[in-house]
Amino acid sequence: MITEPARCHRLGMLRPMEKTRGNGRLLGVLGGMGPLAGADFVAKLIRATPAARDADHIPVLLWSVPQVPDRLAAMDGRGDSPVPMLVDALHRMAACGVDRVAIACNTAHYWYDELVAAGGLPILHIADAAAEAVSALRPGDADAPATRSARVVLLATRGTHRAGFYAPRLAAAGHRVLPHDEDLQRSFVDPAIEAVKACRLAEAGGLIGAALDALASSAARAAHDGRDDEMIDAVLLGCTELPLAHAAMDRPDPLPVVDATQALALACVRSWFGPSPDPAVQP
Repeated sequence: MITEPARCHRLGMLRPMEKTRGNGRLLGVLGGMGPLAGADFVAKLIRATPAARDADHIPVLLWSVPQVPDRLAAMDGRGDSPVPMLVDALHRMAACGVDRVAIACNTAHYWYDELVAAGGLPILHIADAAAEAVSALRPGDADAPATRSARVVLLATRGTHRAGFYAPRLAAAGHRVLPHDEDLQRSFVDPAIEAVKACRLAEAGGLIGAALDALASSAARAAHDGRDDEMIDAVLLGCTELPLAHAAMDRPDPLPVVDATQALALACVRSWFGPSPDPAVQP
């Protein structure tokens, strides 16, 4: 019987890393939910890393298994829980040298506490990363002070809205999530997510663009009527498919947009390199 560490060694997943800076550490990425979104996260992680050469980049182990049970069906009681498969992935990654994990799926964070407890690895929370990104917004111009309190529209799967983990984590940073708009969800957000999963990116871009236009019109009416509580400071893309749709828009945003996938990538870079952005002096 081949043990998991032995299998990782046999596949060359540990020995080369032991000779490099970082002492064999790996960042694990739970992906595959969906596959394109996981690849997008890794691409953003690479672009966010302050690297001058290949060896400066964060060593990453991407677990991309699209057969993980459907998260929405599991939450509704209509399907198997994804937890056993995700915990198994965490154990396998730990055996290969992973010492921290990012989950490239917002809805899967519904099981965050369970995955941390059963998986035995620290997991960076995407909502905490997004809250930090919202706080860093500078409306109007780059010299303006960072946003202290923002009114945020969350665009996400129905499962993420139901899970409710974004509101308290954003509130802890001083921000407020505006009420969920069911018409917007049904007309634009759900179809955009489905289009990305089917690799129909141009269609997805049109849908997310229409959603942002509708939100901009709503914000303009609120401003005109003096309804400050309904004004929008930021739109948070809280589903890892939605940044791919947003990238396909190919036109300016009518409102400030925060990409939770990008925020998580930046959080991973900060976690990996610590206070120094220089890969040469990483801990």
